[in-house]
Amino acid sequence: MISTYYVKDDFLDDPHLIKDISKLHKFYNKNNSPHNINAFPGERSDFFFNLDPLLQGYIFHKVTKIYREIFDIDVKNIVKDTHQFCFSKLIESSICQKHIDGVAKEDRDTADVLIAGVVYLNEQPEKDAGTALYIDNKEVKIDNVFNRLIVYDSDIVHKPVKGFGKTYDDDCRLTLNIFSYFKLK
Repeated sequence: MISTYYVKDDFLDDPHLIKDISKLHKFYNKNNSPHNINAFPGERSDFFFNLDPLLQGYIFHKVTKIYREIFDIDVKNIVKDTHQFCFSKLIESSICQKHIDGVAKEDRDTADVLIAGVVYLNEQPEKDAGTALYIDNKEVKIDNVFNRLIVYDSDIVHKPVKGFGKTYDDDCRLTLNIFSYFKLK
């Protein structure tokens, strides 16, 4: 299990292409999403495995390489794994609250490792628009830096610090979101 969090800069090979791909995806709010996005205060795309198997495979390859580095997991010991990737947008009026990620009960009850994360996709984000993690009753802020990956135990209380931009167009906070669950032998 991740004891706290892990940060890697320059994560994606071509973050500009991934940002351009995000513009091709339809975004949903909590009222019209095909999936339960709980109380997420912005908009999210559908999961990549439903829309874009090549993008799903690429992100899967990139994150599992990181997971092997931080967990030292032998793939032969993985009994089941689930990976959900999507894009998210937040604007300045989005009310960002502390939470733990809403993981399906069957995954939460059976997974040995539950990981959440984001990749920041704004080249010039507003200041203080990263992610706050609450670890040992202390707030740890991770800056929103273009093409930075942050992954953390999904049971860590966290929140986006803030959104920015007036509309869900090109000027808002854009992230690639990561949710991964592993059951080990």
